[in-house]
Amino acid sequence: MPVVFIADDSLTILAQVASGPGSLPERIPGCTVVTFPDGLALVSGLRGVTPDLVIIDMRLPELDGFDLLRSDHIAEHIPVIAVSGMQLYLDTAAQERNRLWTRARFATVFKDDNFLATLADFVSTLLGQPEPADPHPAAGSPIPMTE
Repeated sequence: MPVVFIADDSLTILAQVASGPGSLPERIPGCTVVTFPDGLALVSGLRGVTPDLVIIDMRLPELDGFDLLRSDHIAEHIPVIAVSGMQLYLDTAAQERNRLWTRARFATVFKDDNFLATLADFVSTLLGQPEPADPHPAAGSPIPMTE
């Protein structure tokens, strides 16, 4: 059963990814999501459990996603998905990844109306899981992304 850590300072994002409609556990059977409100809390969590994948917001208070990517807090064998509501941060994250270290499995996801579906696709791919199910195939409106 995959364990996914996510660090984001938006309580809305954390709730949607961990337990809301269309959440990762709903889309990926057996997936457990552990949430952290900032980078420092994520680092503390990494001391006790080794997740199968880490999702980090690039704009976090205290210890942001860039600091986490530059550090050795996240073991290199753990896939990372960088998320942000600003494309500039994702572009910079990709450049940092290429410049500072070579993580074999790294993806960036923009927080938009398709955020949960895109995130689930990346998580499934990086974990070698089957394609995620669409929990609400007839749903007409996307989930609004708010900070």
